[in-house]
Amino acid sequence: SGEYIARHDADDISLENRLLIQKSYLDTHGHVGVVGSSNIYINRLGETISTVNRESSDIINRWRLFFFNPIMHSSVMYRKNIIVSLGGYNENLIHSEDYDLWCKASEKCDIVQLAEVLVKFRKHDLSFSQKHIKRGTEQSILVSKNHISKFLNKEIPLEIVRILRLNLKQPPRADQLIETFTLIESLTIKLVKNHRLKFKISRKIFKLASNLMFTIISEYQISRLNKMHLIFKATTTKYSFLKLIRF
Repeated sequence: SGEYIARHDADDISLENRLLIQKSYLDTHGHVGVVGSSNIYINRLGETISTVNRESSDIINRWRLFFFNPIMHSSVMYRKNIIVSLGGYNENLIHSEDYDLWCKASEKCDIVQLAEVLVKFRKHDLSFSQKHIKRGTEQSILVSKNHISKFLNKEIPLEIVRILRLNLKQPPRADQLIETFTLIESLTIKLVKNHRLKFKISRKIFKLASNLMFTIISEYQISRLNKMHLIFKATTTKYSFLKLIRF
């Protein structure tokens, strides 16, 4: 019944100031519809495993949403009216229903993540996500495919998305890798153009694109000649923002 909804999984821990910080942020940032936070990973006993700084702006989240879900479900607070207008969660999805929702929400509002650690996320082998990790990954890949296809207004081959997600079981062909790198560049260019981004943020987005290309190169077995060509592409992509920036 509230104006805002705070999401929380049963086995996680929200820190005592979480609701105050996120509510205050939404109260003062009317363009933001979803706000997440950084987190601590804990084990079954509640012991700290690691801390993750998830601080990111809306535009960074928009870029990342093409390739994976950067937002921890237990950390979010969102405006109820926006989520209701989107039809809420897709109940046909047993996994990645949150990822699907953020992709839809990004078309209507800004999504940001705060630097503050507001949630302790419990991570262990018996959790629902870990027990069903294979099925969850498959649904997540399909969400990526649908989101990318919708943004570019054309159907993207599933194999190319699997390469993007480092999930292709066999070594990719040279033409598939070239198509994948072209796709990364196309997504990045369109995002930068659509939002008329200036120098600093454009440079950061293209650096993310270049880093993703280098990660793909390191993940798969590629012939030496093809690797040299792809490394050149990844390197030049890093500086492609110079053609598009607005000073």
